[in-house]
Amino acid sequence: MRAVNEEINSMHEAFIPRTWGHVLTLRFSKAHLKELVR
Repeated sequence: MRAVNEEINSMHEAFIPRTWGHVLTLRFSKAHLKELVR
């Protein structure tokens, strides 16, 4: 049971930064597109 728990925790730790990076990248690209359109 503990092994499964540790696996989930490591997946979670790997998943969260990736998600935040994705959100920041999306926001940045949207702002970038607006600048390009202007």
